[in-house]
Amino acid sequence: MDSSIKDPKLPDLKYQGIDFEFNNQSDNIYLYNEILEENQSKGQALQGMYPMDAQYLFQKDIFIPEFQFRYYTPEDKKDQLYDAYLKDLESQLKEFFNNQPLPSGLYAVKIDKYEGDKLVNNSGGYYVRIANRQVVAFIKDLQ
Repeated sequence: MDSSIKDPKLPDLKYQGIDFEFNNQSDNIYLYNEILEENQSKGQALQGMYPMDAQYLFQKDIFIPEFQFRYYTPEDKKDQLYDAYLKDLESQLKEFFNNQPLPSGLYAVKIDKYEGDKLVNNSGGYYVRIANRQVVAFIKDLQ
């Protein structure tokens, strides 16, 4: 998946890579548990994702690709209010995701905020719902 990502060269938002996370809050988590039980009954390994259909788990919002970014705060925006920061960030995230060949689904976004070369915040986390290759929702918390 990482090799298919196109970096639109945004001025402040820099794509760093992709990882994956497991969504144990999904309404469909029972499907994962059923797969584990089936694998166990067959004597198959229970660790990691083997043997599981990652695409199926992605479609059920259980297995979520996590995009990692660095947001470099422009000099003229260092003192902006949090709401203005979020609006700017969401605008750049939309531009990034709307240019990707991604299937519809739920994606996690991890953002490290920098001022110059200094990391000032590494707790930014969002979820993005994509449908028809367009961002349809930003979600702060899955609960």
